[in-house]
Amino acid sequence: MRIVAIFLAALILAACATTPTIQEGPDAEITYDGLYRVDDSKLDAVWIKPSIDLSKYDKLLLEGVGIQYRAVDPQNRYKRNADEFPLDEQQKDAIRKAVSEVLLEEIKRSEYFTIVDAPGKGVLKIELGLADVVSRVPPQRGASSDFYIRNLGEAMLVMEYSDSMTNEVLARATDRRAVEAATVSQSSPATNLSEVRSAVRVWGTQIRNALDELHLLGCYICNTPAAQ
Repeated sequence: MRIVAIFLAALILAACATTPTIQEGPDAEITYDGLYRVDDSKLDAVWIKPSIDLSKYDKLLLEGVGIQYRAVDPQNRYKRNADEFPLDEQQKDAIRKAVSEVLLEEIKRSEYFTIVDAPGKGVLKIELGLADVVSRVPPQRGASSDFYIRNLGEAMLVMEYSDSMTNEVLARATDRRAVEAATVSQSSPATNLSEVRSAVRVWGTQIRNALDELHLLGCYICNTPAAQ
């Protein structure tokens, strides 16, 4: 049972640097809703219900929980030694649209799930959001203020999978990612937004691959001798 649970955890992470293990015993970290903490995962933090079975779902209900930005001193835009900068509403709106579009594009490529807009039988609800978003791109100060940058910022992806009808939570995960250009390049709104889209696409691909693999796997843990 434990081996299968480990394998399930590995799939929901999409890829793992080391073999993941689910905590067990009296010191195991178990959430109030029955999710077990997974150690040694590629993602920063993962909790999973060992009996998760996605084979009974063939539809996805995607819900955005919003984007939360780190509080940054507005005066940082004028400080040359600052490394975190506030974003204006236009920039935030561009990020919101880019994140929504890219995640939807990638998840819609799933082989086994179709996107729906209402709860129902066979519908898996996925809540996605970004937290603690921070920009490291200094504001432009006139046409002559060209500069080159590689680290554009970072954000934490927050995910929760649940049954859309019962609201039973099946898995929860968070993962922090830096938005870095492939090479040190000249900063501009267009190139910076393109790098954001690339970083989000990696997340979207991981989510889609994990969903498809778990759908194919089904509830193996339910059929093992230890689960009888």
